[in-house]
This record gives sequence, structure tokens and C-alpha cells, in this order.
Amino acid sequence: MILEPGTGTNCNEAIQTYEELHLKDALTQAMRERPYTSPRIIQRHVLKPIMDARDVLVQVPGFADQMDTMIIGTLQRIDPSIPAVQALWLTSTREVADRIRLCGSPLCESMGLKLHACIAAYGSPRFKEELEMLHDGAHIVTGTPGRVHDLIRRRAFKPDKITTVVLHRANDIFSYRLGDQFYSMLKDLPPSIQLVALCEGDMEGDDLHALLARMSEPVRLVLNVRRVPSGSKHFYVCIEDQDDRFDMLKALLEEVPPNKTSIFCSTREQVDVLADKIRGADFPNVSIYNDVDQHVVNFEAKSFKRDSSVMRLEDGDTEVGLSSANIGHSNHLSLLVNYILPVEDINYATRLEREKRLSEGGVVVNFVSGSDLASMRAIGRTFGIDVDILPEDFSSLLFQRKDGG
Repeated sequence: MILEPGTGTNCNEAIQTYEELHLKDALTQAMRERPYTSPRIIQRHVLKPIMDARDVLVQVPGFADQMDTMIIGTLQRIDPSIPAVQALWLTSTREVADRIRLCGSPLCESMGLKLHACIAAYGSPRFKEELEMLHDGAHIVTGTPGRVHDLIRRRAFKPDKITTVVLHRANDIFSYRLGDQFYSMLKDLPPSIQLVALCEGDMEGDDLHALLARMSEPVRLVLNVRRVPSGSKHFYVCIEDQDDRFDMLKALLEEVPPNKTSIFCSTREQVDVLADKIRGADFPNVSIYNDVDQHVVNFEAKSFKRDSSVMRLEDGDTEVGLSSANIGHSNHLSLLVNYILPVEDINYATRLEREKRLSEGGVVVNFVSGSDLASMRAIGRTFGIDVDILPEDFSSLLFQRKDGG
């Protein structure tokens, strides 16, 4: 992950909690009434600069929480006492605008704000109602660049109070050739407008340069996802019961030498519970956490490198831990198990990035529940990998690595 903070800012310090943002009481209360517990990884880096009225460009494939980032970041800056449009949320299609309306309306209504989605067909009765609603006042408008600009020119609402424009899935807006409409609309907006572009994939070439040229010292967050090792094989197995999950893990561990295995959980508590189970089954292991002193990490790394009978169990969603830098390449991994699937797509790549010893032909097995299947498919799309159901004869896959590697 690369964070380019721009000039004259200290955006490198990511927040850990929503409390650090000093949100308005109304927004805090509205979030407490819904499942907003803690900011996700990308939000930790970009919410504060958005709320500080900085121009922001985020390029993160699989950026699944774009809507929440856009909604929370924008609502902090809206003044409910001003009955005028203050923010635009631009999308590539009317269908996406409607989804944003459904997602954002609960928070907006709790704060006494009006969110309007411009989705009615021209000439329809709903279009007339849409014009009337905009005349009555809205704080936030969402729609495609062409539709929003047309409504401005029809004087459906005045643009003089607009302070923020957010491009949701900006890469789609430009790939749908809506860039000219967007730049044409900008000419009718205040010159000091804040631009926030949230991309779910790469945006390069002329589109990227043109967008950056219209931003002022932008905070730019870029995630390079080319970290999933080429040649590695990815599988999943759907297991609901925790005892069945551990039985499956034991079956895998019986096929692979311990020092060629690495197992990931998401929290220290999960690591502790699983470590006890593994030891109880007479499998040696090393537990690595995200909050231990680096000297302890280095000690554990040496133990892992030295002892051919030790596997590694690790808190996976952290930037600290064992990697090729402190283990070396003497032991190439045959098997990486995501015992708990990471909550966010980017952590899937982070786990594999730390396991640079997972050589070509290495096997990644993901344990999932039924509710994880959508996330598993999203991970496959994000990183361009095939994630297949683990075959019943999975031992043949692992034996290939044990014999050959």
C-alpha cells in the first residue's frame, strides 16, 4: 500500500477508531444505531483527509466499503441548517445511484439531511416529482455526471453551496466515457470544490493525469495488488461447525511437513484458541501476534527456521510478523491455510505478501462459512485468481509439493 500525502500534511498517521475523528454528535449517534463499529483499513487512511476537505484519490481494487467511506466522510462536512445542495455523489449508472440512496438514506435521515437520487426517466411523472423535490431542498444529490449537470442547467438546484464532489467508482465513470460530462459539470461549480475519487481498480493514462490535474495537492492512496504469487493454487472449503473445521485442518496437516505450513487467523484470541487445539493434537507450532516486541518476533522466526518440526500460526491481519526478511528462504512453504478468512480483500494479499516463501505450486486453502462465500468470490475477482472448491483428493495437491519441493 502506498500513501502519497501531498504537500503540507501529516496524513501518514492512520486513525484506529471513529472517536479519533471527533465526529458530530448527530453523526456519531446515527452510526451507533447501525453496524459501524470501527473503521476498516482504507478508511483509517482516507476518512480524516476527506473530512479535512482535502482532495483525495484512492485506487484500491476490491474497495468494497466505498459507499460507507463516501457517506461518512461527506456527512461530517454537511451543515443541516443550510437548505441547499452541499455535496454531489457521482456514479456511472442510475442503478448505482439508487443503491447509494438506499445505503445512505438511513444515516442522512437520522441527521435530518435530505439525500436525493436522480434516477427518474426524462418525461416520466417521477421526473416531474424529482424536480419538485430538488426545488424543495436537498443536501446531497447522487446521480450520473450528465444527469446531475443537466439538472443544474435546468435550475433544479443551485450549485453555489456545493463544497464536495465524490466520484464513486471513478474508474467506471471514466471507462463508461462519462469524463467529458464530469469536466463540463465542474465548470458550473465553485472553483474551490473538494474532489474525492474512489476507484475500485486501476486508473491510468490520460484519465488519471486529467483528474490529478484538477486536484490540489491530493492525498493519494494506491494499493498494488500484484502480490498474489503467480502459480499458487487457491481453494476453499465450506465448513460451518468449528469442530469440523479443526478436523479438516488436522487432515491437511497430516499431509504436509510442519515447517512447510503456515496458518492464519484474524485476531490474537483466535490464534490462542487454535494454538491450544493444535498442541493438544500433538502438532508443534509457533504463535506470532501483531502486538509483540520485534525481538520476540525475531526469536520466533529463528525457531521456525531452525526447527524442522515447527509450523507457524499467526495473527494474519497485521503489518507485523514473520516474513521472508527474517525467516529467509531455507524453507519453502507448501501450504498456507486461512483458518479464518480475512474481513477485507486487501488482507488476503497482505497475508500472501508476508509469505514470500510460498513458491510456485504452493497451495492456499481457505476455510469459509456460508456467509463468507460472497467475500471469497470477491477476493477471486479482486486479484484475478481462480478459487475452486477443495477437491476430495486434496492430498494429491499437497503431495506434489512435498515430493517436489
